[in-house]
Amino acid sequence: ACTISGYHIPNKMRLMVSVWAIGRDPDVWEDPLTFKLERFVGKDIDIKGRDFEVLPFGEGRRGCPGVGLAMANIELVLAWLVHCFDWTIEGNGIPSELDMTEIFRNNIPRKDNLFAVPT
Repeated sequence: ACTISGYHIPNKMRLMVSVWAIGRDPDVWEDPLTFKLERFVGKDIDIKGRDFEVLPFGEGRRGCPGVGLAMANIELVLAWLVHCFDWTIEGNGIPSELDMTEIFRNNIPRKDNLFAVPT
């Protein structure tokens, strides 16, 4: 048994870590329900280390075995999307006016559509 942050944890107790709650913790993030890119740009956050603000691939023994493959391929996929497509916006087409408001459905799409047109 042990005690962590005032919580007694009995022997052989199974614990569940809520990655959803960690990413929305107001003690860590100012305005946690709003995406702010500046939180991450220029920051040295180790996604496989001890920075528990973000856990995109899980952690420990149960961490995603594909983390290396994902990190190696994300730049390639992003470059391919930018190179091979022209991006257009539904409606007036002004990028600065793209409404990123989410609407509730099964997959939570954005209010306005962004289209990838093959070049």
